Amino acid sequence: MRLIASKYTENDFPYILRLTQNEIGAYFSRRIYDQEVRHKIKINQTYMIYNGTERIGFVSFRPRNDFLYIDSLALDPAMQNKGISGKIFKWLQKKVQENNLNGLTLHVYKTNKQAIRAYHKNGFSIVGEVPSHYAMKKTIK
Repeated sequence: MRLIASKYTENDFPYILRLTQNEIGAYFSRRIYDQEVRHKIKINQTYMIYNGTERIGFVSFRPRNDFLYIDSLALDPAMQNKGISGKIFKWLQKKVQENNLNGLTLHVYKTNKQAIRAYHKNGFSIVGEVPSHYAMKKTIK
């Protein structure tokens, strides 16, 4: 599998919206609207993930409190459970080092057991919680 990260373009929006509504939206108690997705794209760095020429997901992130905050990470269902998130995290760790940050951080719904397992497998620890989410962190330095 040859993964490639490519900067988001406006042509990617319908794909991101669909993947966000279907994969991430499964954990929301309401519909995710396109304005919300556009706002997240605007405030983050967003990259499309390709396996060769096949678009298989996306990741959005930004620096926050000396860490790289992963705002969204979604993969097509057919590409899940194949170790792809681990490769994405390795790529993000390079971004952490390039920007002299301390590590990676994110929030995940407590009901998203599959993602939580993937994050634990890739070195993340739970560092906080609210009723619906865990805060997770992986220190690099």
